[in-house]
Amino acid sequence: MTNKTEVSNSELKVLEILYDKKEAVTIPQILLELKKQGLDWLNPTVANYLKRLQKKGIVDSVKKGQNRYFYAIVSEQEMQNEDAKKIIDTRFKGSFINFLCAFSKETKLSKEEIKQIKEWAEHLDDE
Repeated sequence: MTNKTEVSNSELKVLEILYDKKEAVTIPQILLELKKQGLDWLNPTVANYLKRLQKKGIVDSVKKGQNRYFYAIVSEQEMQNEDAKKIIDTRFKGSFINFLCAFSKETKLSKEEIKQIKEWAEHLDDE
């Protein structure tokens, strides 16, 4: 994983499109997807966010003919893992238990979710 800085909400919108498409896309294709979400962003705006994501080592591009295609080089799972670690480190003093306790106090877990958590915890013993 890269040693990157925070990803803004706007950068994340663009990145999520790259993850959803699962293939390299052009800026016009990204603009079309944003339009479907009710966002009327301009080409230079999206280009700027992509440039920032490239500097952070999260996105790369390749030129094919006249077009430049952008794709994620850091997986969605890696991004989620890093985000979760940051939240636990900064909000819960690095304690996963503190995080689970705070979450479980505010959220009613279903029996299925409790079962999944137990299975996950049992799996940790196997590692």
